[in-house]
Amino acid sequence: MESYIKFTKIRYFDYCQISIEKETFWITLNHSRLPAKYGDSSIGFRQTTRLTEKDLKPWSKEDLSMVENAVTVLKRLQTTYPAKETGVIFLYNTLAVVKKVLDALDDYVFVSLGKTNLEMEAVDLVMDSVKKGREISVNGSEMPLDYSHPNVVLVVLINP
Repeated sequence: MESYIKFTKIRYFDYCQISIEKETFWITLNHSRLPAKYGDSSIGFRQTTRLTEKDLKPWSKEDLSMVENAVTVLKRLQTTYPAKETGVIFLYNTLAVVKKVLDALDDYVFVSLGKTNLEMEAVDLVMDSVKKGREISVNGSEMPLDYSHPNVVLVVLINP
């Protein structure tokens, strides 16, 4: 990983996203944002790098859990190579995992709860963390239609 970053001489990234599954995690780094086209809701980048848990093993500690390593590696990476924006995708989202990650990170702008294992307590926890300028995506078929939370008016996306 460090050799890639040294080779390209990147000093910061536009967007950093950590994705967390049940047994593994990966970090995607994006650089050189492309200009948005009219009507296009997705953001494009000239350079995208995906670092797997295997790539990040030298930065991991064997005595930590996978979630603790994910957070530790992300913080270390962002200390070394800052990102303008950070996103978090929970593909496996138990309340304990969501709480541990959101408590450790303060500067994220995007949170996505995956479709599997959706717990309403985890949705509430994410909603409690909503601040202006953050985007929340809840991709769950189990999302109740009558879901209510005081911060729901601040949420950009809820995808039932």
